[in-house]
Amino acid sequence: MSEIPTSLSTGLGRTNLFIKQRCGNCKHLKRIPHSAYEKLCITLGMTDISAPCERFSADPSKIRFKTSRNARRALEFLQELSDDKLALYASLILEERRTRSNGYSFGQTVYISINGQDYLSNYRRLKVVASDSKYIHLVADDGFTAMVLHGSVLSSEEWATKKAWLIKKERINDPRMAKYYASASHAELQKRKVSESLNVLEFDSTSRHDFALTSGSVRKRRTERCTPLDLIIAKDATIRTR
Repeated sequence: MSEIPTSLSTGLGRTNLFIKQRCGNCKHLKRIPHSAYEKLCITLGMTDISAPCERFSADPSKIRFKTSRNARRALEFLQELSDDKLALYASLILEERRTRSNGYSFGQTVYISINGQDYLSNYRRLKVVASDSKYIHLVADDGFTAMVLHGSVLSSEEWATKKAWLIKKERINDPRMAKYYASASHAELQKRKVSESLNVLEFDSTSRHDFALTSGSVRKRRTERCTPLDLIIAKDATIRTR
C-alpha cells in the first residue's frame, strides 16, 4: 500500500466538524440542576465562559427567533429530517459562521452570469449554500449547482441596478443563446422567462443608471424583538397556524 503524500497527511488531523461550547449555553448552568450534583452549576463556581463537562446539554432558551412563525418552521424542518441527513445539515450550520465571515449567509439570493455574455437572458438566480475564503457554493431551485470565485456574484441590490442597466442598453436576449443549449427549445424557454420577467418589472425609464459593482457590501439586519425557543414551545398549543 502506497504511503499518503505529505501534502495530504498534514491536513488529516484537522476538521471543521466541531465547535467549542461554553457553560453559558448549557441548561444546567442557571436553569436546571445538574443530574450528577443535583445543583445548578453556577452554585458550584462555574461561569458562562467555563469549559463544559461531558454532560453538556444545550439550553433552548438561548435560541431566539424573530417571530414565532420562524420558530415553528425550524422545528418542523428538524422533525422532517431523516437520521442520515442530520449530520449533513449540522455540518452546514457549523460552516455558516465561516460563510458569514466571508460576507454571505446560507440561503441568500444572488445572481450570476452563466454564459459570459452581458445579456439579461444569461443571468441566473441562485441561493448560497456555503462560502470559504475563495469560493461560493450555489444551488438553484431546479437543482443546478455552481462553485464560483468571490466577485462573480451579484447581491439582490446589485442585481436590481445591473438589470436596469441591461434594459436601458437593450441587452435583453443574447442572439447566440441557442448555441449555449443542447436544443433550440431550451433557448426559447430561457427567452420566454426573460420576457415574462420584463412584463412584471417596474422600471422608471426616465432615470439614469450607470452600473458599478460594489464589492464587500453587507446588508444590515434590522433589530427586532426576539422570542426564546422554549417559550414558543411552551405556548405552541395556543398558537393558531394557517
